[in-house]
Amino acid sequence: MIGRTLAHYTVVAKIGEGGMGEVFRARDTKLDRDVALKVLPPDLAGDPTRLERFQREAKTVAGLSHPNIVTLHSVEEADGVRFLTMELVEGRGLNQILSPGGLPLPQVFEYGAAIADALAAAHNKGIVHRDLKPANVMVTDDGRVKVLDFGLAKLADATTPSELTTTQAMPLTQEGAVLGTVPYMSPEQLRGQSIDHRTDIFSLGILLFELITGKRPFGGKTNADVSSSILKEAPPPVTDLRQDLPRHLGRIVARCLEKEPQNRFHSAIDVRNELRGLHKEVESGISRLARPQQIFPGKLWAIASAMVILMVVMWFLLGRSRPEGGSDIVLDPDRIAITPFEVNGSPDLAYLGEGIVDLIAAKLGGTEALTIVNPRAVIALVNQLKTDIADPSAARVVARRSGAGRFVTGTITELGGNVQILAYLYDAEDTGAAPKQLSTEGTLSDLFEVIDGFITELFTESLEGKNETAPGLALATTESLPALQEYLEGESLLRAGLYREAAAAYDRAVAADSTFALAFYRKSIAADWIDGADIRSSVDKAFAFADRLPQPERDLVTALRFRRHGNSIEAEKIYRAILHQYPDEVEGLVQLGEVLFHENPRTGRSMIEAMEPFRHAAELEPGNLIAQIHLARLYALADSVEAVERIADHLGEVAPESERWAEVEALCVYMVDDSHRREELKSFLATAPWHYLWYSTHGVSRFTRDVHGAAELLELRRSDDALLLFTVPNLMIVRGRLAEAEDFMTTLRDLRNPSWDLYEAFILTCGVLPPDSDRLSAVIERLEKTDPARILGTSWFPPYLDLTERFVAFERDYFVAMGLIQLDRVSEAQAVIDKMSEEPAFEGLASMNTDAVSGLKAEILYQGGDHQGALSLLRTVQCDAPHAATVRAISDGSRWRFLRAELESRIGDVSLAKNYYIAFDQSWSPWDTFHRPVVYQRLGEIAEREGEFDEAITWYDRLLEVWKECDPELVPTREQIRRRRDALVDPT
Repeated sequence: MIGRTLAHYTVVAKIGEGGMGEVFRARDTKLDRDVALKVLPPDLAGDPTRLERFQREAKTVAGLSHPNIVTLHSVEEADGVRFLTMELVEGRGLNQILSPGGLPLPQVFEYGAAIADALAAAHNKGIVHRDLKPANVMVTDDGRVKVLDFGLAKLADATTPSELTTTQAMPLTQEGAVLGTVPYMSPEQLRGQSIDHRTDIFSLGILLFELITGKRPFGGKTNADVSSSILKEAPPPVTDLRQDLPRHLGRIVARCLEKEPQNRFHSAIDVRNELRGLHKEVESGISRLARPQQIFPGKLWAIASAMVILMVVMWFLLGRSRPEGGSDIVLDPDRIAITPFEVNGSPDLAYLGEGIVDLIAAKLGGTEALTIVNPRAVIALVNQLKTDIADPSAARVVARRSGAGRFVTGTITELGGNVQILAYLYDAEDTGAAPKQLSTEGTLSDLFEVIDGFITELFTESLEGKNETAPGLALATTESLPALQEYLEGESLLRAGLYREAAAAYDRAVAADSTFALAFYRKSIAADWIDGADIRSSVDKAFAFADRLPQPERDLVTALRFRRHGNSIEAEKIYRAILHQYPDEVEGLVQLGEVLFHENPRTGRSMIEAMEPFRHAAELEPGNLIAQIHLARLYALADSVEAVERIADHLGEVAPESERWAEVEALCVYMVDDSHRREELKSFLATAPWHYLWYSTHGVSRFTRDVHGAAELLELRRSDDALLLFTVPNLMIVRGRLAEAEDFMTTLRDLRNPSWDLYEAFILTCGVLPPDSDRLSAVIERLEKTDPARILGTSWFPPYLDLTERFVAFERDYFVAMGLIQLDRVSEAQAVIDKMSEEPAFEGLASMNTDAVSGLKAEILYQGGDHQGALSLLRTVQCDAPHAATVRAISDGSRWRFLRAELESRIGDVSLAKNYYIAFDQSWSPWDTFHRPVVYQRLGEIAEREGEFDEAITWYDRLLEVWKECDPELVPTREQIRRRRDALVDPT
């Protein structure tokens, strides 16, 4: 191979053996740079099926861009040789740097945090390394850490096994594939079980152990011995092997090395933060040594004796042991898991099977003496493990997985108008201990009192003599049995993803009890998923009666109310405070994710921040559809095909009737090359209600970026529903089909109403179309003559805002003023702006009034050439209207955000401009779709100026893709971008 030329790569020297083949140094003659060239093994290169999947998934890995990750440039073929090209790193492998006694502590912290940061970046794209080991970590000559071969253990499919240090793999398509290097593999890898990002955290723990001590935590002479040690043995504490360690470092390593994935750190970011925080403590002198380096001999026996006594006392008081699976997490006797009850007799009581879990948690969750495992997490775990709820041994597994020292099983039986609740309180540790039996009965007409009496009895038995009074059931729920039944029905429907049906059930619950705080809260959640009119009003009512709720639920209601009124900053603070106290609070995680997902892009922050809380929530409650749906969207944005496919398959199993299953399935079929699956979805959507099609079309357009696929789906529409019609010109314009969009808007003359005039005014003034004075003048003239009452009567956006004539008049005036400014009729525009400035704020829309006025004033300055003044004004615009209100263009503020990005790029903060541009690519907003082509061009130009040529190529490729069938007048711009892109690929 030395001296051989493959395409435009000249092989210079062999530099090593990779897990997938030989590695060479090569010269890229096109880009005039040195690269690492890795030759694929013949068994992979010669298998078309494996090769196709390898190339598809390698594209995802190639999308990783992080200072601590070695970049994969391309998968290529030349002269019959298949090979990868990668960033060439000059330095030594960590395996060459490790010393027998471990590295100095500053290097341990620096290297460990850098590796964890690299893992976090990959995990956010759905990529799991699977083969983290010292040989796959390079330290450059200037001390920078670079992680190699991300995802390649999986992509390779098969390699050659050898003693201890060899990557072992089975075909990806086989059940129970084992991928990794034995001494650094997680227990789930060794068992051939499905894995996720937490397997990398286990491998990171091994690597940290080795950095600290110079030894591996699990030993043996053969692969089998090492495997057995990983599966069965607890690693020795690092503090037993090294004397100069700060306290807590051993805890960090031990948690990474938990046998059960759910007991490890939830993310690599957590590991990085722990290491960085401890490093600062060590440098500042705050953190002391885990043990003193010298102990006076006369004190040694006394200290040892005291430690033994303390351990015995702790053992006696806590009486805790390890849960199933060998985990070191102790079981808390005051933590109780309630499994769903078996219901016999009347089918009308079926709702109480899972509902009793919610009820018990609602009542007992407010006490200080007991902790009730999150009911949604328990139900999800029961479903995941396919637990027989009548089998105590199966329920014990659920309890131990939840860290609960006790658990409850039971039955609810109706016979002849009487109802009996029979339950058993078990010790999760002592399998030989007899359970405590609890039994309550009464007439069906007194069901509420029967349930309340049962929970009170359970509370008393659970306290075991502790002095605390059980709160009344009504404090957490309601005093109305019909309201309770409808609420629990709504909870079941919400879990199944049937949001419209859930909203109807909550409506019936609050109709039966107009003070039912939890029902109003959940009503707001359901309404958000169906664009209901009562998103804000429902949470306002929940807040009015929130004093009846336990403190955690009260905090959740308060945070949601802040968000619904546009104060997402305060909402985020409350959610983070809740999670600081209750890290596994599923609802808090989901709602924090919602804030980061929907609100971040409008303030120039990345939507990808939402991935971690959603992923944690999905780990705790795999059946949580809200978390799973958002994760599918985020993984689609990250081009993680396998992750999207996995979630789509999961939702197809657990929520096949949900309209949002169709959205996730659409994301999947437009990312996976499966024509049969695509046609099945299209056949389904062709007969489904219109909103199934709208959500699917919108999801494909926004999150897979496949605007052509979205247009293909939209051709299935069978009705002229306004939101479907709204999407037609949206997709035409982003694809560069401007003449077609204009023709379409013209054909709507028969449907023309003030709402369409507002829409056309937005399109003509948002900055993505060439100026058209005649069309804009005509639209403005019609709007000026339109009565607000007529606008109100023709609105076809969801009526979240509780629309009033005052609001629609303000919205009309905004677009009139915007049009007048762009027609250079500034004095007329100023008169309209002065009128708007006098309007008081609109309830629930935060600073939308002042934002709109500032945006218009900035527009005047911008059109007049005062770009610095315009930028100063735009920097005061907050864009804090609540997400649900952004269905209206004025609340979404895309024009203000886009203009700010343009000005920041030219005369302000380029890095901030880049963040805003990226937010246009990431956001949920359909209004942002219009800007994507120019956003891709700008991002490509910024990356090119900064020397990030691979990144620039990616952005230019996206523009070329969306404009592949654009109008003739856009072709010169498209081809100019193509030439710039090609010049980056081949500078010659």
